[in-house]
Amino acid sequence: MKAEDLSFLVHWRKGIPSEKCSLTGEHERRGGDGAGPFLERSLTYTWGENKISLITRRYRDGCRIWLENDLPPGFSHRTAEFALQPPPARKILCFYNTFEGQKILPTSPKEFRFMLSMVLSNLSYALRRPRSFFRYLLSHGSPDAGYGAWSYPKLIDGWEELPPHCFLAVADADPPLVLLAPAAFGQKCGLVWREGLKCEAWGFDRTKRYPKIPGPILAWGEARHSLGRVFELLSVEKPWIRERGRENPLTGLGWCSWNAFYTDLSYEKILDSIRTLREAGVQLDFVIIDDGWGRYRSRMLASLEPRLDLAGLVRELKELGVRKVGLWHALQGYWMGVDCERELSTEGTDGRRIPTREFFEKWYGRMKEWGIDFVKVDNQYDLVSSFRDLTPVEEAADRLLGWIYGASRRRLFILNCMAMVPECLVNFRTPLCRASFDYPPDSKDLQKKQLLACFYNSLWLSQICVPDFDMFESSGRFALTHAQARVLSGGPAYVTDEPRRANVGLLRRLCLDDGTLAGVDFPALLCGDSVFQDPYSTPVPLKVFSRVGETGIIGVFNLHKGGRRERVSVEAGDAELRGEYLLYAVERKIFGRRLEFELGELEGEIVVVSPLKRGISVIGVEELLVPPAGVRGRRIRRTGTLLVYSEEERKIRFSNQSFRLSPSLNRVRVASEAGDF
Repeated sequence: MKAEDLSFLVHWRKGIPSEKCSLTGEHERRGGDGAGPFLERSLTYTWGENKISLITRRYRDGCRIWLENDLPPGFSHRTAEFALQPPPARKILCFYNTFEGQKILPTSPKEFRFMLSMVLSNLSYALRRPRSFFRYLLSHGSPDAGYGAWSYPKLIDGWEELPPHCFLAVADADPPLVLLAPAAFGQKCGLVWREGLKCEAWGFDRTKRYPKIPGPILAWGEARHSLGRVFELLSVEKPWIRERGRENPLTGLGWCSWNAFYTDLSYEKILDSIRTLREAGVQLDFVIIDDGWGRYRSRMLASLEPRLDLAGLVRELKELGVRKVGLWHALQGYWMGVDCERELSTEGTDGRRIPTREFFEKWYGRMKEWGIDFVKVDNQYDLVSSFRDLTPVEEAADRLLGWIYGASRRRLFILNCMAMVPECLVNFRTPLCRASFDYPPDSKDLQKKQLLACFYNSLWLSQICVPDFDMFESSGRFALTHAQARVLSGGPAYVTDEPRRANVGLLRRLCLDDGTLAGVDFPALLCGDSVFQDPYSTPVPLKVFSRVGETGIIGVFNLHKGGRRERVSVEAGDAELRGEYLLYAVERKIFGRRLEFELGELEGEIVVVSPLKRGISVIGVEELLVPPAGVRGRRIRRTGTLLVYSEEERKIRFSNQSFRLSPSLNRVRVASEAGDF
């Protein structure tokens, strides 16, 4: 695709009719930036005494578009509208912000108690601050604030089917085209269909001038490459997108208190949970103390001091071998803001009091004194209602997330949550981000949707950070499927079991002898034939791939909404590998050059694609969910049974011992301290 093939038309914001703007100048220049060499074209229009310039910066495989102007403050929250004429597409995979998948009704007694306490807390806030509560309802009820915190995928047949609040689209065209509606220059964009495809820019602050207005970012070529390319082009304006890195700081198995106890936390419950896991032989790398540890009043943070003895709790957890302890809090301090340290907070448009930089500096300093290593910052998307007509939305996200990063720097690292909206995605500074809505323990249908969202969102999220698939219950009915997804995610893996309910055997399959997660080298990506399929609505398996060194790893999952059994065919090409390989299905323990089997409802399987060299294929340690992770750099990293395939009878030497291999799949008992293979 050539840049000249793309057609753009700009509709000025409300109150400035495009037919009254006249073209008065045209300029071209060549240059280069962090995204490569470009040809930039500028078209300048006049409207009365004001000037408006449409800038199109074209690269070899992508394009950035924006406006520059000297217009006065606007008449509406929408700042501009770009009309696009994309090429025809066979299918379009789009991602939109929503609360789809979020549970509304409780399905267990402890969940009912939590939801009841939440309703009563909201009622208490309404009675305590009726004017603020009324402003909060008005602000959250407005149509332009109705988007959700999470990204969810949707496969459509044409652009006219775009869902609301769409920010990213991958078109199966010739060649594939990726469209990103970015957040930049204080504003956020969205893709809409309104008498044609349009990219709208919104600032949510009518009191400010917007000298620059963001437009769409495009890239063309192979879909996965183009998804990375649009964010690379955006990083010219937001350099921390590439600076924050993609290294997972949580490298072992973790535990989170949320589904185990909700907000009904105590020192003893947390300590008992970790102690029982440790006594069962499960080594935990990190613990997340979720909502419920602080002092709250009417859903507001009432004090910087914790309700629990966190210093003592952290000390005892680390004596049990836990290396990192994390603490949860909302971006606003708590869900309805803060009711303490008044001089260190500011009132938002919706009546909530929002923490300032000084608040976070003081709070995070206390957390470090308690021994906390990282924080999980929740509810990040909820910015528009607090800053409407006070600060442009993307600028507010930049400022607030910048405050958190500044306060945490050299002290704590951050796990970002409810942050899958454009203004947050481009402004958080650390590499960990939740990839979907909360793990739903009691809903089979929502578990399918959650796994679907995790893997499809990882297609683009893994280009800019480390995806976090959220916690899961190892005692749940589909725990094996969730465990398989976590070791393929390339991110953290953590459970949320109550004491003495954990599936210890399953948890041991997740880790090496040193406690490190036995996972893959990079977040699993959709196989080529899965990108433009809908595994939830149609009976086709979801198929992803990754690597462990030279070995391919393929994950297949049955997420069909109707629960039908699905026939699966797997070959080395699914992992984008060519040559001589042996395939081994971990749970079914079958092997061959090509595998076929069936998957039941919400069942998964991991297939190892192992190189076959001189008639030998080393598959890995049988006891692990990802066997090759137990053999790295020709060293054994997990005590267990080494799987070795040989085409003929022969001898091998391992740690001064000789073993005879038969012409089939062989099992050799090994220990991690035994040495080289």
